[in-house]
Amino acid sequence: MEQKDWNYEQPELRAKVANLQQENEILRQDLKNLTEAYYGLINRIKKLSEEKLDNANIQIQEQSDR
Repeated sequence: MEQKDWNYEQPELRAKVANLQQENEILRQDLKNLTEAYYGLINRIKKLSEEKLDNANIQIQEQSDR
C-alpha cells in the first residue's frame, strides 16, 4: 500500500493549498454577490406584486363607487 506524504512544506502541495484557498475565497465572494442579487430580486418582485394588488383594489373600489 502506498503511503501518502502529507508534508505541506513541499512546494507543490503549498502551491495547491494556496490555489485552493484562493479559489475558495473567490467562490465565497461570488456566492455572496449571488445571494444579494437573489434577495434584491425577491424584494423587487414583492414590491411590484404589492403595487399591482393595491392598484387592483383601487380599480375595484372606483368601479363599485359608480
